[in-house]
Amino acid sequence: MISVTVVFTLGSGFSDDASNINMLIARRLIQGVGASGINVLIEIIVCDLLPLRERGRYLGIMFGIIALDMTLGPLFGGLLA
Repeated sequence: MISVTVVFTLGSGFSDDASNINMLIARRLIQGVGASGINVLIEIIVCDLLPLRERGRYLGIMFGIIALDMTLGPLFGGLLA
């Protein structure tokens, strides 16, 4: 979990000083790999810790929050930009 968080953080940090579009795309790719790793590992941890009857509730809450973030993120990003 720590290693994919480091990959996500490094990709995010390196994206700030990209000098051209190809460099930005490559660094955002690194950030995306880290983000997908975080999501998958959170699902694995939830499935490892909870019994089968309770997994649906917790994964539903998690995916609901992700959907809310994906919906409201561009709105707040456009308002703050």
